[in-house]
Amino acid sequence: MNGVSPVWLKTIQELSPRILFGLCVLCLLILLLPLPIAHWLGIDSIRSHYRGWIGIIALAAFAFGLVQLQPWFWVMYHSRKRQKEIIEALNSLSEGEFIIMAYCFTRDRPGIRLSLNHIAALSLCRRGLLVPESTVGNPDRWPYIIPPYVWKHLPKLGPKITPDIKHRIDDFEKSIRPVRVL
Repeated sequence: MNGVSPVWLKTIQELSPRILFGLCVLCLLILLLPLPIAHWLGIDSIRSHYRGWIGIIALAAFAFGLVQLQPWFWVMYHSRKRQKEIIEALNSLSEGEFIIMAYCFTRDRPGIRLSLNHIAALSLCRRGLLVPESTVGNPDRWPYIIPPYVWKHLPKLGPKITPDIKHRIDDFEKSIRPVRVL
């Protein structure tokens, strides 16, 4: 063999988990169907002669399917862990960051246009609470968006928005409106 795996093993590794789990379910159905139904389907002789092989195939298909799903589970685990860390960052916002998030929340807008080098926006981007929406645009009015999983948790900011904060939000809104030249 000298380090080269057999062709049949490579073929199994290339099958999708959906096919492997389907094969596993099919093998289990063949093994576990009641005798009258197996006789009616004409698989009772196959089941009696090849029971051991069918069981091994079912077990192998299940194991290979799980092994192929492992990277997907790993990615899902880490993305959920990262999302949880990002949402926890809502509790430790600086004043400028809080104003931007409160502005979006009070205006019911998950997006905002700010300068490309806006300090609070860049800080929110580093924390994952704000995402640049495109790679092309006006540097003075760059589109940013709040990810949906963060947007769902923004109502937690509601009780923290005092009248003083509302005044600062209004001032912030005036500062980001584009100036129209006549």
